[in-house]
Amino acid sequence: YFDNMIWMKQAGLVIYLKLDEGILISRLKQSDLSKRPLLKDKSPDEITDYVHVLLKERAPFFEDAHITFYPQTDDLDALVKQIKVYLKNN
Repeated sequence: YFDNMIWMKQAGLVIYLKLDEGILISRLKQSDLSKRPLLKDKSPDEITDYVHVLLKERAPFFEDAHITFYPQTDDLDALVKQIKVYLKNN
């Protein structure tokens, strides 16, 4: 994160897929943790705590994206419209 968001925004369109924290944690716990170095040695409770802290810490960077999309509630067509508006104006 840190300067990465600046670089990404200069390079193109950045979309933050803001997934509900509980859903994100559930999906992470069900994934192949051996492929996730930051999570592979953590217990399920430690994963929950770690993700909660990390999201809170990184939220200001993520929320600086050009577009924030909420997968549980937002309509995909609305996202497409937002992308088209961005591309037209930039």
